[in-house]
Amino acid sequence: MNNIDFHGIEEIWSSLSTSSLLWLTVTLAAYLFAQKLYKWSNWNSLLNPVAVSIVTVVILLMVTHTPYQTYFSGAQFIHFLLGPTTVALAVPLYDLRIQLAKNWLPILLGLFAGAVTAITSTVLIAGVLGASPETIISLAPKSVTTPIAMSIAEKLGGLPALSASLVVLTGVLGSICAGPLFLLLKVDSSSAKGFALGLSAHGMGTSRAFQIDATAGAYGRPAIRLTRRLIEGMHTQKKGIMLDTGHYMNTTTQLKTPEDAVAYLNKMIDKYEKAQMLHWFKGMHLQLSLGGDYVRKQRKEWREHPIDFDKIPFYELFRLAYDHACHIDLHQPFIGEGVREFVERVAPKYITLEYQQNSREEYEQFVETQSKILKWITIH
Repeated sequence: MNNIDFHGIEEIWSSLSTSSLLWLTVTLAAYLFAQKLYKWSNWNSLLNPVAVSIVTVVILLMVTHTPYQTYFSGAQFIHFLLGPTTVALAVPLYDLRIQLAKNWLPILLGLFAGAVTAITSTVLIAGVLGASPETIISLAPKSVTTPIAMSIAEKLGGLPALSASLVVLTGVLGSICAGPLFLLLKVDSSSAKGFALGLSAHGMGTSRAFQIDATAGAYGRPAIRLTRRLIEGMHTQKKGIMLDTGHYMNTTTQLKTPEDAVAYLNKMIDKYEKAQMLHWFKGMHLQLSLGGDYVRKQRKEWREHPIDFDKIPFYELFRLAYDHACHIDLHQPFIGEGVREFVERVAPKYITLEYQQNSREEYEQFVETQSKILKWITIH
């Protein structure tokens, strides 16, 4: 221990800390770490990757006593990419130009209302709380992207650095609050989510909107293409898709109510309708499975108390697996607003009903309850 040259280590760190490659690597590593943490937490909004990566980098800078100017000299390449990235957001807008042209009036009205609300509410609240004119000017452009906000603040006599910080804070808060708010307000439209996030939380909110919608889209589009190839490759007249509504609900843990499930199913059907494949849905296994709360609880429990399944006897393991599956795939009557309309939209040739029940009487009660919603089947 006495032979360790701490002075030499300090010299090495001093040399590394001024390297532009070091801080670029640190920034990317912090974001990758934040993404892993976000995924591990089952996409908890409080662990937003941008917020976590910012806190991680700030703590590292404070611990190493590294000036911001030194850090920025290395991370400025990422800052440079902010401009091209913002411009690149126009590409998906171009793809949606027909829909935008059809809805130009509500889009313009929403844009005007959102912009006015964002600016006036910020200025009025800051004024009431006694903020200085310089601070109020810096607050005003908080809902636009960082370079533009800094430029506006500088030209109006504000503080560009303060504006940049508030823009980041606005984006982080918007990204964190987006998911819970959309669920609370039952906002199902992808375009409405993207527009609201982009308007209130600028580029960071827009990237979050892509995350919210692209997760299903990234898997959905290839799945639809593969399904089409499979069906078209089957050389028989009797072919089609059997939709199990409960199983599809189990592809997410975010559904809380039957109405949430209807919206989620309709979103999937939208993709098949767009691909002109809706007519291939020949049957429907109609059931409700809202096992998301159980899945999240079980994941947490297994992380905190791992189970060595190799040590469990086969029949006991089978019992546990069966019980686990029954808690996820609940097979309950699908009752709620929009259920009948969803079934009529898909228009299957036949419907199958299967439930978890404790007796014949309970099963008949479930079937009768489901039948009243559909108004198709009469139980004798």
